[in-house]
Amino acid sequence: EQSMTALTERSTKNRDALMAELKKTATKGYAIENEEVEIDVRGIAVAVKDFSKNVIAAIGIMAPVSRLTDERLEKGIITALQESGVALSTKLGFIAPAGKK
Repeated sequence: EQSMTALTERSTKNRDALMAELKKTATKGYAIENEEVEIDVRGIAVAVKDFSKNVIAAIGIMAPVSRLTDERLEKGIITALQESGVALSTKLGFIAPAGKK
């Protein structure tokens, strides 16, 4: 098990934990960074794909933890960001499978 440099107490500390988190991210369709890089900063991002279905970029937001609460994320930020990611991907020629974002 490879260890990784932790930037904060909340940072992912080993490769196995990182791989597990990446699986969760792929399933959910977005990633949340919760004080893992900097204390009191939280972020959320979604993938941007091109016509070949490859992830070529990500779009996201970062904000103080107090402003990017779970409640605010669930009340529309996640959906708005996912919709923006799909819209940008579509402009780049990506065609999402039916029923998926």
